[in-house]
Amino acid sequence: MQNTGNYLNIGNAGFASVRKGTYVDKTGMIAFTNRILGTKDKLICVSRPRRFGKSIAAQMLCAYYDKSCDSRELFERLEISGDASFEQYLNRYNVIYLDITLFISRASNIRDPGSERGKAQRNRQAHPRLGTAPGSHPERGRRGSGGGNRRSP
Repeated sequence: MQNTGNYLNIGNAGFASVRKGTYVDKTGMIAFTNRILGTKDKLICVSRPRRFGKSIAAQMLCAYYDKSCDSRELFERLEISGDASFEQYLNRYNVIYLDITLFISRASNIRDPGSERGKAQRNRQAHPRLGTAPGSHPERGRRGSGGGNRRSP
């Protein structure tokens, strides 16, 4: 799914496309989430290794909770449809969907974002005129030609 700036109530199209292919039912996660909504344990962190279906799980949760669409047919023959909480929470909430992989893919030069060199490079890109002395070349970011204390003849 290519998300180009809409992060609120993105609907169920992403999960619908997943369901058209081979899909292993993970809707037990929805039943678990429904049980802890409104409790002190309501914050969930889904941390799994790469390629373990975190994005698909997020699309599934969006499709289930998103109030801008009707997702009943998508979930009818899945595990969650037999849960007592199925009707209670289906398509009842505003959902904010953030795909972090999209942000990362759009960012440039994030090879080592924590390194001092990476910070300096990002600062130069964000503020090209800062840190340059009078008479220096802004693209080079250094004073003069790098000749040190050389005197002109």
